[in-house]
Amino acid sequence: MEEKETVHYVKGETIRDTVTQLIPDTVYLAGELKYRYVYETDTIYKDVPVIDREGSIAETVRDWNRTREYDRLLFDNEFGKLTIVLSVQYNELQKLSYFFTPMYKEITIIKKRVLYPLFRLLSHI
Repeated sequence: MEEKETVHYVKGETIRDTVTQLIPDTVYLAGELKYRYVYETDTIYKDVPVIDREGSIAETVRDWNRTREYDRLLFDNEFGKLTIVLSVQYNELQKLSYFFTPMYKEITIIKKRVLYPLFRLLSHI
């Protein structure tokens, strides 16, 4: 009996979902407010940068309102492919989406009966 084994990876149907209205498990309070500093040149000492207070506050508010999107491939191997997409605004996670495409291992075993007619005849003699 002759046996031949082949292995194929078959792509499954993609599973996807989006989670919104996420509530944090833990919130830590920061001691002091951190600004996005904007510097301006001093009128007397040209080589010394000075913090522009109003510009720094405006840039901090613009940064806080900014939406940041993250699209990451976490793994792509023999088990499948997992991608996540995150959206962050107002210093909070606004949306989390994931896409998982599973891979299934398919093993095919082919068995062939091998006949040796010449040897069979000789064995009966």
